[in-house]
Amino acid sequence: MSGVTEKLQEIARETLSGSGFELVDLRYGRRGRKWYIQVFADREGGVTIDDCVFLSERLEYALDREKDLLSHSYNLEVSSPGLDRPLKNAADFKKYAGHEILFKLYEPLEDARNWKGTVVDITDDGHLIFDDKNGRRLKVELSNIASANLEVKI
Repeated sequence: MSGVTEKLQEIARETLSGSGFELVDLRYGRRGRKWYIQVFADREGGVTIDDCVFLSERLEYALDREKDLLSHSYNLEVSSPGLDRPLKNAADFKKYAGHEILFKLYEPLEDARNWKGTVVDITDDGHLIFDDKNGRRLKVELSNIASANLEVKI
């Protein structure tokens, strides 16, 4: 992760938390010739379109104060992470204990990289404990999780 991305995350985290929201994810890069900053925000009860407009204005103001950070124009996008919210860290997994998730591993567990299970807990030594679809309780290192999302049930 670049120093610019880390600084953008810091600015976004401070701005969002000061407004009662949490930063779920931030992506910074190029699409063709245009630069973009994508911010995914959440809070208890969800995020509305009006919330996104409000946060976009707050973030624009915060970013404008950092004149030396970005020397080029960019598009700022603020949105909700959606129903299939990504889980990025131990705190996310703890928060969603009891929920079903879909996740992919870097290294297979029992010859499988793709898993669906219910979050049970996170251990102090950095392991996700989960119940798989067959009711087995399994454990995997958080550092082995390539991606994880909440399972959408409609």
